[in-house]
Amino acid sequence: MTGFLTGAGERDVRVDGHTVRVSRLDRVLWPTTGTTKAELIDYYVRVAPVLLPHLRDRPVTLHRFPEGVGQRGFFQTRVPPHPPWVRTVTMSFPRTGNTFRAPLVGDLPSLVWAANLSSIELHPYLGRAGRLDTPTVVVFDLDPGPPAGLLDAAAIALRVREVLDAAGWCRSRRPRGARACTSTCR
Repeated sequence: MTGFLTGAGERDVRVDGHTVRVSRLDRVLWPTTGTTKAELIDYYVRVAPVLLPHLRDRPVTLHRFPEGVGQRGFFQTRVPPHPPWVRTVTMSFPRTGNTFRAPLVGDLPSLVWAANLSSIELHPYLGRAGRLDTPTVVVFDLDPGPPAGLLDAAAIALRVREVLDAAGWCRSRRPRGARACTSTCR
């Protein structure tokens, strides 16, 4: 699907029966490697079979880097302008009184839409739509800092998994970017 995703202009692509507008595919998001937005979209398409089950029915905060990782990014929980087929869910927080709509990125067209927004990281909510107040996962997010490094965080993640496996809770562990590890327990 993504071999033709090149160029600076905008175009519509068909993804599983939906039209997704993509733009600025030649924008370099990782200056050190020269990796472009087109390559980010291609990556998300290739990992979608493994990624989407973890996102399905969960509101997602998009960590966007429109000018690439060399510039400051931002977190976006409120759904930005989107096609009508991108599902959303209303999130309400009684303590603060805030209510807003968040995107659900549970299918390939929505994933391509999010990638086109230069969403380099996707942060799923711990609860599912319809039961946001009932988390179905626990995430141990280990961000190392001096004097600890990534290998230290990985060792701790393995130990956390060991302890929680013994309790019958943990099913997955994954690296999170180049600076952290995440253990997810269901």
